[in-house]
Amino acid sequence: MSSILVAIQNENGFLIGELHTFFPNTSFPETGPEDSWMQENNVKRVIPNIEHNPLTHKLVESSPYLLESGEVCNVSVVSLSNNEIRELTVPKTISKFQAYAVLHKNNLISVIENYINNSEFPEINKIAWIYANEFNRDSEILNDTGKAIGLTESQIDDLFIEASTIKC
Repeated sequence: MSSILVAIQNENGFLIGELHTFFPNTSFPETGPEDSWMQENNVKRVIPNIEHNPLTHKLVESSPYLLESGEVCNVSVVSLSNNEIRELTVPKTISKFQAYAVLHKNNLISVIENYINNSEFPEINKIAWIYANEFNRDSEILNDTGKAIGLTESQIDDLFIEASTIKC
């Protein structure tokens, strides 16, 4: 029999463990004990997961609590932070075409080119901008360039999100 996670209620709340650990001398059918046996022995099934939208929420371990269904749960659903949501929605990379298309759409190509052609811009960085096949969101060159032309982290994220929707 596969392990079945159960909870037994005591004066301090619920103890959670595997069924065979709490009842080592009892044999059970492959599907687990019948509901009547569970009730007689004050044993509750543990639900390790709660339905949630993983794009906006996450599960965190919590003190066990009783659900309306009579089962016990030891996780809670909490909202993702803005940073966690952005991390899920901002693409890690975009193609060179997508990058230039979104820069064009937002009237930023000439701003970038002026900055790149500035004599203080390192030659190796110019080569990266000209010859890169894709742009990585965590690129130091990209982020430094974005900051230099007045873009915030959030604005760069938004450009990456917008760029990812452009297909050729």
